[in-house]
Amino acid sequence: MVQSEIKKAGRTSAAMIVVITILSMTALSAALIIVLQANHIINLFGTSTLSTPSISQSSLPVLENTGSAVNGVYKQPAPSTQSTVTITDKLQSSISLTSGAKGSDGTWVCENALKNKVIVQAAVYLNNQIIAESAPMNPGQHIQNIKLLASISPGNYYATVFLNYYDLKTQAFISKSGYRVSLSVA
Repeated sequence: MVQSEIKKAGRTSAAMIVVITILSMTALSAALIIVLQANHIINLFGTSTLSTPSISQSSLPVLENTGSAVNGVYKQPAPSTQSTVTITDKLQSSISLTSGAKGSDGTWVCENALKNKVIVQAAVYLNNQIIAESAPMNPGQHIQNIKLLASISPGNYYATVFLNYYDLKTQAFISKSGYRVSLSVA
């Protein structure tokens, strides 16, 4: 009796290890995809439509070596009047709209991480015109939908999302970052 219970416990433990390993690998894969998509900095000077299944070589960014990078690890200078703010951006790489009509809601997730010390507001641009803007998000807040400010024809596009950062106390503009996302309009 004791021996059969030990075997059963061993099988249960082995099964739990396999399940935990699979879940860990799935979570790591998903996190890697999100990080790779979120760290993909967009071309800030325009957007384009997805008219073909692949991107032509002429539309890919070209690496230009200006020689302005400095060797070594960055060392913080002596204290000054300026401060450094580290911000973690969390946003979905695609926006989905069931209608292109002005005022319709699109499905899109953007989060201001709890550890951030800024207010974040997202602005979505298509062909250098703002088409949607989120509500301001304090640290620990997120949005799941975004409302169109302009009408858009059905299709698939590349859009530019600018995350604007504002001071928590004064609400003064601090900086912004931009991301290229796909935009699908049914």
